[in-house]
Amino acid sequence: MTREECVERIMAQVKSVVESLFEEAKAWRDGHWLYDAEHSTRAGMMEAAQLVLQSLTDRHGTGHVGQWHEDQEGQRRKFKEYCTRPVDTLVGRVSIRRASYHGATATPCTVQPLDKELGLRHQFSEGLEEVTAFNVSQLTYQETTAVSEKTLGFCLSETAVQEIAERWGQDAMAKRAGQIPLEPPRSRMAVAVDAAKIRTAERRRKRKGSRKQHFTEHWTDAKLGAVYSFDRQGHGNSDKRYTGSIRGKEPFGQALWTQIVASGADRAPHVAWLGDGAEWVWSLKQEHLPHAVEILDFEHAREHLEAVANAVWGEKSSRTIDWVKSRKTRLLHGKVHHVIKELREHARRVGPPPKDASADHPKKIIASNVAYFEHNAARMQYHRYRKLGYPIGSGAVESGCRHVIAQRMKITASMSWSQRRAETMLQLRCLVRSGQWDQFWTLKRCVA
Repeated sequence: MTREECVERIMAQVKSVVESLFEEAKAWRDGHWLYDAEHSTRAGMMEAAQLVLQSLTDRHGTGHVGQWHEDQEGQRRKFKEYCTRPVDTLVGRVSIRRASYHGATATPCTVQPLDKELGLRHQFSEGLEEVTAFNVSQLTYQETTAVSEKTLGFCLSETAVQEIAERWGQDAMAKRAGQIPLEPPRSRMAVAVDAAKIRTAERRRKRKGSRKQHFTEHWTDAKLGAVYSFDRQGHGNSDKRYTGSIRGKEPFGQALWTQIVASGADRAPHVAWLGDGAEWVWSLKQEHLPHAVEILDFEHAREHLEAVANAVWGEKSSRTIDWVKSRKTRLLHGKVHHVIKELREHARRVGPPPKDASADHPKKIIASNVAYFEHNAARMQYHRYRKLGYPIGSGAVESGCRHVIAQRMKITASMSWSQRRAETMLQLRCLVRSGQWDQFWTLKRCVA
């Protein structure tokens, strides 16, 4: 079919759709006329768009390159047959006729060159998979299925949605290391690091004769990093770049370093590293940004003061409230050593904790917090940080733990994930919440 014949066929279809709409308009309901009109119009235009896409793919060809096909590795395969493949797209299903080549000694034995040209990997188009992956990063699998049916006009199974999410998450995990969009360098940058717990489940071997699958559930750390710029008052901007992983400190550190380089934080004249008192936070900083200023999140310091006050005077007592308030002020004015001296006095007065004391024993709480403040004193120079215009709170990453991780991965208290699906979902969430979804996938396609 020539190009002119294709255009004529499409225009005839559009004319038929429009004429049908004018006829249908007579039956549209009063009070809901526009509702009926927009849905009927959309259905008609989708039908026309499907025809356009089918014509375009037909015109593109079958991928036939002659009797023999040679790939980039030099493997030769012989033409075998033409095969038709149905593909679901954003505008409906199209059928694609492809030339198939086979070679008994090649790997893989059979290829269809057209698949690579069109970006076909499965029964769904790349555009449909992207929309589905974006939706599933916001919604549960079941909700994504319902949204697809309502907005795209056809139903994807939950299994298909899961598979698409895993493919795109694995793609993001593999490609993000070298293809994060580069940011213009800024002079004042911060890196904040934290972790949130998610429930993971591992499949156990079935008992003999049992049909039921058994799982072992446990809580796993999902580490998260936020990289952002801040102004001279220490206020962070709204464009935060998130990186996360549940695979452990080393993989997370590598991914975070890639984001640091892409954001220019490694070259910023003023760079701060914020976190709580966890040792892995500071060892990671020493490994990747040793010159960054270490800042212990002020809210964590306050919580530890509150824990000591509760152990000495009891929760919510007026003495506890007044003591915490005054010691916070001392910390903000650079008197951390005065606070440590007072904590030591409390520890001497109550005495050392018993050897078998539990973590919530008052004496244990006081003793552990003396060690906490002693160990982190150099990271509590809040008067100096404020004078330099540095942030003193890691709220950027703590809120990230809520809206990047918990909002999707802890929707219900009983929600659990396989390690693989948790990691791939976290990659999609980081892209979405970093505002880099479209930019990243466009860049990935250009590089590919």
